[in-house]
Amino acid sequence: MALDLSAHNPGSRRFVHEIEQASGVQSAINLAHAQSKPLWDWIFDGWDYTVARGVGLAVASSDYLQALRVGSARNAGRSPDETGDNIVFFGRNGTQVPNVFIREAYVVPSHGKPVRYPVEFVAGTAKP
Repeated sequence: MALDLSAHNPGSRRFVHEIEQASGVQSAINLAHAQSKPLWDWIFDGWDYTVARGVGLAVASSDYLQALRVGSARNAGRSPDETGDNIVFFGRNGTQVPNVFIREAYVVPSHGKPVRYPVEFVAGTAKP
């Protein structure tokens, strides 16, 4: 089970907005004296990862979620067209996440064909 906060999930913004309306979240926002902007914008802020880190920690401590799918918040500065989703699996330190393995990776440039990289998974590490 994964929390999908990617732009590809049509319900993700509504879900975050509903969380934002919770009294506990409103109290935390007021205590932080944070700049007034939507929680969604805080999650995907390219410079301040405080809220994004909190979302990750909440998912990691959940009893029923094992993964988080989310768009990249990092401000790469390489190209405004550069985007991507991350999927983060949570498991115990030093153990492999069950039923997850890497077969290959792709880089999809904004222009041109995707580049395929076969990956060899060896003892808990991925080697290109």
